[in-house]
Amino acid sequence: MNNTHSTKPLNCLLLVSICAAGLTLSACSGLGAKPEKLSDAKFCENLNSLIADHPKQFSQYKKKMATHNRLNIWSATKLFPTAKTCQVWEWSTGLYNYVCDWSTGSDEAQAANNYQTGEDAIKSCLGSAWTATTTTTQSGGKHTLYSMPNNPTIVSIRYFKEQGGWSKSWQNTLVIGDKSNLNSPMQ
Repeated sequence: MNNTHSTKPLNCLLLVSICAAGLTLSACSGLGAKPEKLSDAKFCENLNSLIADHPKQFSQYKKKMATHNRLNIWSATKLFPTAKTCQVWEWSTGLYNYVCDWSTGSDEAQAANNYQTGEDAIKSCLGSAWTATTTTTQSGGKHTLYSMPNNPTIVSIRYFKEQGGWSKSWQNTLVIGDKSNLNSPMQ
């Protein structure tokens, strides 16, 4: 009888351990999952919503604010699920940009593919009223800037290799907002 009493707590501990391990594994299983891919219609809806909210300083997308050297940055609603981060930036000039970025590490081909896919989707959404200007970045990537006469809002997409820092990874960025901010000093 003594033997059965001593195994009961061990069995209970084993059962609790198995349940805890199962919960941990199921909670972690989603960590490596790829984010959902947007349909073309949903991408256009998100893009047009951001363009429409630009005059209101992206107020419906702002979350928590942090100040960096006279540059205010809000975490923002990620309307592009594959983006690493999306933020709203208020520059020292008082103008605003919604900025999303993606990192592809050393994979230049993936950065170029992300850029081309994004450029095709943006072009399709914006239509012929917007003018596209494409240039080559300093690192050999590409940058396309969409603008419309008499409209202060621009849409910019690019891929480039980081020049500073130790990682020097390939990046993609999507910027919606004020064109003059693309050349503003960070201060």
